[in-house]
Amino acid sequence: MTNIAEQVLVVTGGTSGIGEAFARSFGAEGASVVIAGRNGEKAQRIASDIVKAGGKAIGVTCDVTQQSDCYALIAATLAEYGRLDTVFANHGAAGEIGPLVRWSDEDVQQTVNVNLLGTLYLARAAHAALKDGGGRFIVTGSAAGRQNMLGNGMYGISKAAVSHLVRQFALEWRRSNIAVNEILPGPVRTPMAGFPTLDANPSSQFLDYIEKMGDWLKDPSDVVPIARFIATMPVNGPTGQSYNLGGRLAGN
Repeated sequence: MTNIAEQVLVVTGGTSGIGEAFARSFGAEGASVVIAGRNGEKAQRIASDIVKAGGKAIGVTCDVTQQSDCYALIAATLAEYGRLDTVFANHGAAGEIGPLVRWSDEDVQQTVNVNLLGTLYLARAAHAALKDGGGRFIVTGSAAGRQNMLGNGMYGISKAAVSHLVRQFALEWRRSNIAVNEILPGPVRTPMAGFPTLDANPSSQFLDYIEKMGDWLKDPSDVVPIARFIATMPVNGPTGQSYNLGGRLAGN
């Protein structure tokens, strides 16, 4: 296993929720972190917090739906640290909640652009740098991509496509010693899930759903241990795998 402190990590969607938890936790453990997000100022503030605490971090503005931004992100990483070991493709867009036939064209396109195409563009940009010494490409997926759910519409469809993308890259990149895996976090207190703050109360409907599914509501920090585990696996180790952190009952 590879110590997390020895790695250069890129985290997209790193300015809030799960991505911010990854960046702050791994930065505190000694990793060299690149925090990427559309809000470049917030990315730089989080990086500054990590540096002030004795860590190594930079913040980069990146919209993963723009392929040029993805290449610029990897270039900034190599310019700062000279290599790349692990990418956390943690960006995501949920779109509106409701029947798919009512989704606007804009929401459909944005959800596909961020979740699917953004992951494809980031993988393309990172491939050469990861192949240079072997590495890991880890995607934050969703259980919505494994089970149809009312209201999730194109979000679940796009995440199902992302799971297929993970397995495709795992197959294509195996000989380059790049492990490609997916985390399925289940319900987490994030802004995208409707939690503006960690102490915000979930709706009764959300709690009913969690109880029905036999799942558990997590804080972003609860996802860190499984991310650390995958990121410290050998580059020629597990690949094309989905690591499910949900507590769902069998058959759900």
